[in-house]
Amino acid sequence: MVLPVVDRISAEWTAGRTLRLNLATDINKAFAEKMDVTDTPTFILFDVHGNEQERWVRNAPAVEDLPQ
Repeated sequence: MVLPVVDRISAEWTAGRTLRLNLATDINKAFAEKMDVTDTPTFILFDVHGNEQERWVRNAPAVEDLPQ
């Protein structure tokens, strides 16, 4: 199950913020399409300017692998 993984990252990773999107809504589906999200789960790391830095598809990143 993905939700506990996202919750763990949200709780343990303090160098950034996490955002969980529910793809059942039109606006979130549109964002996912814009970001070329084709599989779930997809984890995307953005810099402070909104540029994609890294992407993990189907596998969550380990908290230790995220910038600190």
